Amino acid sequence: MIRNPGDVKGAYVPKPAYAAYAAMTRELTGADFQTTEKVNHWPSEVDI
Repeated sequence: MIRNPGDVKGAYVPKPAYAAYAAMTRELTGADFQTTEKVNHWPSEVDI
């Protein structure tokens, strides 16, 4: 969640993904679940 104390970007600075997750959580606060999407095919090793 936080950077190494010796990182050039600063000690204990949150990583970008942590800040993005926090922003998404704030935006979704109070939201109601609407629906799910049906997935017909999931990629497998054979598809790659």
